[in-house]
Amino acid sequence: MHPEVKKIRSILEDVSFTSGSFKIKRERCLLYYRRSSEDSVARVINLAHPTGTELHSLAEACIPAPFGRNSEEVLDDNYRKALKLDTFLFATTLDLHMTEILDQIRVDLVEGHLSTENRIRPELYKLNIYGEGSFFKPHKDTPRSENMFGSLVIVFPTSHQGGGLALRSHGKEWIFDVSSLLANSTAEVPRIAYAAFYSDVEHEVLPVTSGSRVTLTYNLYREHDTHTQGTFIDTGNHITTSELKQSIAKLIADPSFLPRGGKLGFGLRHQYPLKANGGKFEVADVLDLLKGSDASLYGACDSLSLPVDVRISYMPKGDEKRRYLTDSEFYHFTLYDESLSLWMRQEGVESVKEQEDWHDSRIHNSTRIFWVTPRTELSRVTTPFAYYGNEPDLGFLYGDICLVVDLIREGSSGEESEEEEVAESSSESEGLY
Repeated sequence: MHPEVKKIRSILEDVSFTSGSFKIKRERCLLYYRRSSEDSVARVINLAHPTGTELHSLAEACIPAPFGRNSEEVLDDNYRKALKLDTFLFATTLDLHMTEILDQIRVDLVEGHLSTENRIRPELYKLNIYGEGSFFKPHKDTPRSENMFGSLVIVFPTSHQGGGLALRSHGKEWIFDVSSLLANSTAEVPRIAYAAFYSDVEHEVLPVTSGSRVTLTYNLYREHDTHTQGTFIDTGNHITTSELKQSIAKLIADPSFLPRGGKLGFGLRHQYPLKANGGKFEVADVLDLLKGSDASLYGACDSLSLPVDVRISYMPKGDEKRRYLTDSEFYHFTLYDESLSLWMRQEGVESVKEQEDWHDSRIHNSTRIFWVTPRTELSRVTTPFAYYGNEPDLGFLYGDICLVVDLIREGSSGEESEEEEVAESSSESEGLY
């Protein structure tokens, strides 16, 4: 493997969260709450240094916290044991815009994509209390809309042990250790801790062994002015983008790498909400949603003036030797007694030949593609189609969203030049899906 490919893959093994702590004024830790919607008396607690009695009173205003299972909210204390208070029953003096948290989230999780015409909008979602013996088993957050990209958890310096937040992504695990982050918090100079992470990151609240862990949870949305066209910011100073830019530049400058030209493929590292389940998916929409390493990768290619596009990579079942790239989803099509590969070629879909098949002369009239990072199923498009052969049937075509860069060197088109006729293989003539 080319050393720069190894380096690019290493750079893109990014952390899918950001965390930290900061000092805050005592008056910013006030919480006003009611016991019910009919309660006309608001109580107040200062979460900078509350007493046990105050925390007990707050807990009495809460109810057991459910969790989402498919489209339902379920109560099951074998899976989640915690208390919650809905937003219409409390108000807080904590103003995220008066802290540096949103700026840090932008740098760590969003930076590298769009300009300041895009902003992060935090939406307060819940207050939770995890008392002794409370926990929340591994789960992922459900995006509330297409522009929701993550969650933010604020932890107040209430006395407790345990209750760490375990975050898992791409086979790695990190423990958000609140105890160490808040070790220097005092009643006079309090600190709060925070962790922000993408919606596709699995997370778990480990058991609280003593005390009360009090948190505020926010949904994080990316918003922009729809009357103004977004432009990519200069990410040259962003360390991830800068490192990627250097490695990609060295890779394409090496004449021994793809000497005949072709394409560079990058599988996406993050999951994005796709419209495919409710209608035809517009591939270009992904550009407005890129985050983390995906956004940094796009920014690096764009700053090198490389033509980079979002594409769908299709591999028809039964024809493992062919891949196809399209800039739009196939939608509710019908197949009449023919293979998917043959149908796609008849439709003029671009065929690509992957590096392990470069020397296979049976695959002709295809462009070479080198997958710098492998395709993933994180953003997969599933398209059903009707097949009419000996009997009517329903098939499914699967495609993975990816970034593709044209690497055309002088004197080369990147396409195979074999002219020989190749008979259709049995997999092409008989394979359905």
